[in-house]
Amino acid sequence: MKKGEKVTLKKEEVSNISAQTVEVNQGRVEIVEAENVTMNQASARSIEGSHVEVTQGLALSIDGDRIDLRQGGSLLMRAKDITISQGGAGLIAATKANIQFGGAQIMLARDEIVVEQGGAVFMAANKIKANKSIAAVMIANSVEGDVKTLFDWRSALAFGLAFGGLTGLAMLLRKKR
Repeated sequence: MKKGEKVTLKKEEVSNISAQTVEVNQGRVEIVEAENVTMNQASARSIEGSHVEVTQGLALSIDGDRIDLRQGGSLLMRAKDITISQGGAGLIAATKANIQFGGAQIMLARDEIVVEQGGAVFMAANKIKANKSIAAVMIANSVEGDVKTLFDWRSALAFGLAFGGLTGLAMLLRKKR
């Protein structure tokens, strides 16, 4: 485990880092805990910090106040403010999310999601602004911009009822055999 005020790694593999500031270049870290984290062409299993910047890197989970992900990916991202540029995530949970040329399977935001040429399977926020974007399902108080959805709330409800009915019927027929 590396500790200190500032830890800088270049082309190293470390299990745990705990510091005020962490910079990782072309390395691999299991767990990072720091106030400020900057990763460039690096990977991590878990990152926790106030301000996290990942460029051309991967992280299984990222928790922080502000996350900037450029040309990278993460399975789970939780923060007050998330910005993704040319990257993607499995699940985004934020107060505000800003996505440019990227996307996520699931985007959840307390206040606002802004998407510029990106998409998601599921988006839910108080307000969604999208331009040249796509989503399978969107739930919001207001939606602005050019966005294509596969389901609105009515078609999602109809799909759910039909799917549930067919599944129930199949189970009943299966039991009679």
